[in-house]
Amino acid sequence: MHEILTIQLGQQSNYLATHFWNIQESYFTYGGQDESLVDHDIHFRPGIGADGADTYTPRALIYDLKDSFGSLRKTNALYEAEEDPASQSLWNGTTVPHKQPPIPPIPYQAQLDAGLPPPPLTPSSIRYWSDYNHLFYHPRSLIPIAASSASSLQARLSPFDTWDAGDELFGDLDRDHDILDRDLRPFAEECDALQGVQVVAGVDDGWGGFAARYLERVRDEFGKASVWVWGVVDGMETRREKQLQRLVNSAKSMREITAQASVYVPVTNSPSVLPGYVTIEPSSQWHTSALQATAFESMTLPARLRATLETRATLADMEVAFNNHGNRKVAGLGMSVADSDNLGEHKETGEEEGVDISLLPSSPQGPQRLGSRTHLFGSAETLRGPWKSEEDVVMANPESRDRFQSGPTVHKYQTSQLFPQLSSFPHIFSNATSTSSTASLAVRTSLSTNSAISDRIRAMSGTVRRLITFDEREALCNGLEELCDEYIEGWESGSDEEDED
Repeated sequence: MHEILTIQLGQQSNYLATHFWNIQESYFTYGGQDESLVDHDIHFRPGIGADGADTYTPRALIYDLKDSFGSLRKTNALYEAEEDPASQSLWNGTTVPHKQPPIPPIPYQAQLDAGLPPPPLTPSSIRYWSDYNHLFYHPRSLIPIAASSASSLQARLSPFDTWDAGDELFGDLDRDHDILDRDLRPFAEECDALQGVQVVAGVDDGWGGFAARYLERVRDEFGKASVWVWGVVDGMETRREKQLQRLVNSAKSMREITAQASVYVPVTNSPSVLPGYVTIEPSSQWHTSALQATAFESMTLPARLRATLETRATLADMEVAFNNHGNRKVAGLGMSVADSDNLGEHKETGEEEGVDISLLPSSPQGPQRLGSRTHLFGSAETLRGPWKSEEDVVMANPESRDRFQSGPTVHKYQTSQLFPQLSSFPHIFSNATSTSSTASLAVRTSLSTNSAISDRIRAMSGTVRRLITFDEREALCNGLEELCDEYIEGWESGSDEEDED
């Protein structure tokens, strides 16, 4: 069935992934409806609930600090509490359990649970990513990380803002429990033909170190399987000291994760430039993650379409366009959004060529200079809605090109499956003609490798070189420079010297 396992690490990642799972749930069809274009078996697993009824829950592992789960509980309406063998004791005396008071759900969740239309959400009403969650998860999917105030673990979690803290945390937990055996392997063993693993992780705080070590174990387990990592970066930090610390964390994450991942996609929550039709509240993780989720969910859509559809493509298929046989692993994510009813007007302006929102984090040295050239090596594009004619899409793909033809490799996948705007999704796109839950958007996404990526990596290397110890400097900066070198091969630019002063 070409299943995909999803691993979520950290708060901003879980904000993003909650939007993703809500959208997957909206694709389900019921009696009398046309069959969905999306194959639900790729991302969902069948099971048996507490009452013996069939269940369908995400193939997901969700890690976060215990206090970040909000009102979401391991036990829900589908499953009874499962007794943990580790909690059994030979003690026969009286026990007195001490429980923290549960966090009450917000009105939106309370109405959903009651089967009633929920009230509108606002940035001020969202406290946790679980506040707008629509799904039930298997108890094994939810993995809160907590520690007593007296433990050394607590010192690492408060605050959890350095890469090394995440590295050490994974080592401690893996030594005590063997994380892959306890968490990942039960989900993997349920798959018939695993397509790959997608990891959504914060990479500029402690979760970056945690993700890097987790990826080492995942690669050992799955060998040459596709492993896509979406590295979430916080671009809104204003304090200079914290900005530099986050930059060092991001650099360490990029170097370590690219050694194990098939594709590494850094995704900012604060693009430096936004088109006029996008309005987000920068301080709201609900808003910023919705922008990220629109691109993430749309870009990966071909990997979960039904196998009978011509637009279906596995993760490995899409890698071919920009990965260069595993050498160019860092890819830039971008998108354009248009109202599905007015896509013709959008195309008449010429805006259908390329994307107008870049989610690639800004360079430490500021935006790219105007007039500087960007060389494209390859890209995979997902077009939701009729952005192109069927003939144009066919002619753009490599199968229709002369194999001796030069130029970048571009794969295009066009589908009629539009992007749904749900009640849980903020109305950040002003070019939608309706604010109802039935409104759908035409989204064009691109995942590409180009020279701008190497410029950003080189700028990152130059900055962190001054911030880290001598012992770390050589390995980290040399590793980043090696990544940059992959974006030079096969490209000769006579204008480079002209751009340099």
